[in-house]
Amino acid sequence: MVLGGMIGLLFLLPTVGTGHEAAELYQQALEAAHGKDFTKARHLLEQDIQIFPTHPEAHHLLGLVQFEITHDANSAIPHLQRAVELAPHFVQAQYDLALLHLRQQNLEEAVSGLFQ
Repeated sequence: MVLGGMIGLLFLLPTVGTGHEAAELYQQALEAAHGKDFTKARHLLEQDIQIFPTHPEAHHLLGLVQFEITHDANSAIPHLQRAVELAPHFVQAQYDLALLHLRQQNLEEAVSGLFQ
């Protein structure tokens, strides 16, 4: 699956400053997602977002994880949209959001999201 393959690339993205509790939760969530323990990853990301609600990487990963768990684009799209709202230049989040819109055969939303 295309989105599942993107989780491995997330290890390359910068994250919150080290030592921050949210950063630790995010790192653990990345490791859980990479190990395909998506339920654990979701739980860790929800904790991360409670601590640091404006963490775009956490919202992005939560969208990918939610899609892996449910295989339902509708459950993942709000998380990816939030990541893009928080970080408008977060290209990977825009791309993954567009992929989910394409999966729903919503070409107009996919294109408009990429060219905001």
